[in-house]
Amino acid sequence: MTVPETNHQESYLLSRWIYLRSLGMVHFVAYLSLSVQILMLNGKNGILPIATMLRRVKDVYGDEAYGMLPTIFWLNSSDPFILAACIAGIVLSVLVVSGVMTGPALLLLAVLYSSLDNGSGEFMAFGSDGLIIEATVLALFMVPWCLWEWGWNRDPGRVKEPSTLALALNRFLLFRLMFGAGLVKILSGDPYWKNLTALSYHQETQPIPSPLAWFIHHFPLWVHKTACVFTFVAELVSPFLYFSQRRLRLLAAALTVALHVGILLTGNYTFLNYLSIVLCIPLIDDAWLERIVPYNWAVKLRALLFQQPSVEQVSETIVSELKSRSLVSILSRFATTSIAALFLFLGGCQFITGFIGSYIFPTALGRILTVLAPYRIFNSYGMFAVMTTTRPEIVFEGSMDGKKWVPYTFKYKVDDICKPPPVVAPHMPRLDWRLWFAAMRDVSENPWVLNLVRLMLKGDPAVLSAFKTNPFPSGGPKYIRAYVYDYHFSDWEALSQRGEWWRRDNKLLYIPPVELDDTDEVVPATAENP
Repeated sequence: MTVPETNHQESYLLSRWIYLRSLGMVHFVAYLSLSVQILMLNGKNGILPIATMLRRVKDVYGDEAYGMLPTIFWLNSSDPFILAACIAGIVLSVLVVSGVMTGPALLLLAVLYSSLDNGSGEFMAFGSDGLIIEATVLALFMVPWCLWEWGWNRDPGRVKEPSTLALALNRFLLFRLMFGAGLVKILSGDPYWKNLTALSYHQETQPIPSPLAWFIHHFPLWVHKTACVFTFVAELVSPFLYFSQRRLRLLAAALTVALHVGILLTGNYTFLNYLSIVLCIPLIDDAWLERIVPYNWAVKLRALLFQQPSVEQVSETIVSELKSRSLVSILSRFATTSIAALFLFLGGCQFITGFIGSYIFPTALGRILTVLAPYRIFNSYGMFAVMTTTRPEIVFEGSMDGKKWVPYTFKYKVDDICKPPPVVAPHMPRLDWRLWFAAMRDVSENPWVLNLVRLMLKGDPAVLSAFKTNPFPSGGPKYIRAYVYDYHFSDWEALSQRGEWWRRDNKLLYIPPVELDDTDEVVPATAENP
């Protein structure tokens, strides 16, 4: 079928359609990833149980706790209910991808994810979690509120362009994400960003590098400095082009996508990079989509979804437009526009607060931002403000007699020097990620690590699923200890001849030998055992 060329420079119908389907796919991956680990992390017998955390917050803050941690798990925090929330998110994301009840489905997805975020504590305190919530809420201003989007070609009168304000909200979110990432690097005064050597450390020290990171780490220094300059251009210059004319906007989208493709190829940053790329879609109007998508796929899809109406349909559309001028419709549009403008304003205030503080705003406005903060509708963004130049990693070891110690090897986290870096994104192994942060601080600042050790000592099947193998298949070990090593990428000789991707040094004791007492609590190993 030959589709005639068309010009849709001011149309974002196809762009919005692709954006919403893509956002649904990101939600599908996020909820699926969470569902396979949520009980290990936050179940009744998990590392950081939701029920236990909520009870402690309630004991300290009383009824104020409900506002501090708004979550549906105040009603029920049982394992079946927690898992049901994740499964519901998967089902709702399929509805969004299918174009069925997109608006209500996105609204429920935002509510569920916010509830999981507030209930899961440290295991969901990541920038990607806040970003997906905010992007979903702002998509509600763009979404066509109809039962089934595929039926548009039979009723062209229902096809309405996303408003200018809705597009502005999306672009401003992407602006805050990207410009915030660049600005924090400048304001931090980090010497490695200043002298453009930060990326010569980044491939080695990032949370979960990919195999490609090993090779790029060994590139000449001038390559890393060039990449650093490109990063600053993509984060500090291109965001201002999001609001400019078409060609510059397309250039900005290309720079942003290129940066995130480079990041996702060398690191495993969950769904963050994929979501950031998805946020670029509304920067591109339908005319550009039809030009850059090969084989006329975009042209054919737009014709299928939004075909030109007949004369009779045009007449019906005109009648529909006249009816839409009723007082109720006018008030509805005014209310939507006002709320969108408020979101734009509060998003800007939160952005400024993240860098300067709330003291420059009136007290009432600061209180509003504080009250709204737990919902993560408005977030501050800024990745890698200070480049980490070392890579400490926790290595756990178990023993039955206190003499022979066997190391535990995670599926994804760096530990075994012969284990190649994985490709795991957009799945996020949240325990592995959190342990990357825990290694930088004393165990006293990460009490949940001791609960992890307790479950390892008990041989808990859910926790053991995070490891490649169970070194104690007959049950948990008698003792566990942990060391912190500094890890470095190996050289070509070590990799090619001995299969070693890493080398490690600077061994320090992180947790001395511990065991379980009669009440299943972690205590120091008895004196007669090491």
